[in-house]
Amino acid sequence: MDFLNFVIALHNKFGVEIPETDYPKLSTLNGAAEYLGTARSGASSRTEQAR
Repeated sequence: MDFLNFVIALHNKFGVEIPETDYPKLSTLNGAAEYLGTARSGASSRTEQAR
């Protein structure tokens, strides 16, 4: 349950959808930071392309 709360908090804080298949990528602090960096940069790229 703690891990699910962590995933939900990341979603709420950073606004990224995290599919269940990506949960293993969040198992370390470095993995979570890398995942969020990639997810957020991808989201901003999609936003810029939509303009």
